[in-house]
Parts: sequence; structure tokens; C-alpha cells
Amino acid sequence: MDGESFIELAVHMEHIAFAHDIAFAHCNRGRMAHRPGWFGDGMGKYGLASRKL
Repeated sequence: MDGESFIELAVHMEHIAFAHDIAFAHCNRGRMAHRPGWFGDGMGKYGLASRKL
């Protein structure tokens, strides 16, 4: 696998992971909203950053 193909694969996998995070946050929004710092408040604004920490 050359470098360009590897980068394309990495970007594709990042998009899948980000979409999964959005779906997970949406599904848990109602249950987790009472827990500040979890998915209720910060996930919508900082989903990508919080996943990478």
C-alpha cells in the first residue's frame, strides 16, 4: 500500500468513527443529558475533540 492509499484509508476510517460518535451521542442524548460533562452538553460542540483526548 502506498502512502496516498494509506492516507485515503485513514481519512475514510476517521469519517466512519466520527459518524458513529454522532449517532451514539444522538441516541444517548436523552439519557445522558442530566450528566454534565458527558454527552448531554459538550458532545454536540466538541465531539471530534472529546473523542481524540
